[in-house]
Amino acid sequence: MKVKLQKSTHNMKTNENFQLSTFNFQPDKRLAVVILNWNGRALMEEFLPSVVACTPGEWADVIVADNGSTDDSIEMLKTKFPTVGIIRLDKNYGFAEGYNQALKHIGHEYTVLLNSDVEVTPGWLDAPIAALDADKTIAGVQPKIRAQRNKEYFEYAGAAGGYMDRYGYPYCRGRVLHVVEKDAGQYDTPADLLWATGACLFVRTATYKEVGGLDAGFFAFGFLLLNIAPVMGIITAQRAAVNIKCHNNPPLSFKIIDFFQN
Repeated sequence: MKVKLQKSTHNMKTNENFQLSTFNFQPDKRLAVVILNWNGRALMEEFLPSVVACTPGEWADVIVADNGSTDDSIEMLKTKFPTVGIIRLDKNYGFAEGYNQALKHIGHEYTVLLNSDVEVTPGWLDAPIAALDADKTIAGVQPKIRAQRNKEYFEYAGAAGGYMDRYGYPYCRGRVLHVVEKDAGQYDTPADLLWATGACLFVRTATYKEVGGLDAGFFAFGFLLLNIAPVMGIITAQRAAVNIKCHNNPPLSFKIIDFFQN
């Protein structure tokens, strides 16, 4: 199934008060991994090491977009992760508009929207980028997402890509209702999706901007999944995977994948 590309009904707003720390920011590279942060020092200290270690610095930037944090996130990043670029926003714009504001200052060909509680492994960029390179009609790619605490099983909200039944109830390859499947390679083949999670989403940066980005009315990322497919066009699940940390709050759109090859 292919979804027609269509413009969003809202516009990406310009934030005149935004600040950009460019000490390690190189927009001439092909890909930007953008991690939205709000008072998330502890999560970044836990998960950023894998992202930095597994993201090739020769052609990709790791950038934290800070949503007006009031903790010492920025100071920690400058001290412990000097290669990570920083985009500083003047307030907490939430998930959707936070990414819209951040991507206005991204000039890379591709962008990965990545949650701050995602663990990645070597090669995590290879399959999604290969899919985007091979087919220009693909606007976005979601990899498989597995639970960080139990990496043999899919993560509840993202799994291997999303669909919706005739009654409007969302489900995933790898998760129907509250039944989550073990990842045994049954969804390693690419497939067109109805929706994809924002926890680990690869997009063409120019297309994201062309359609107006994400709907700013969705402050919490948990409501984004149903909005991505009609905005972005074709979304394909890939064999690669990442792992996402599960919190005690009700399941939202968390998706993390451990990138590996069987």
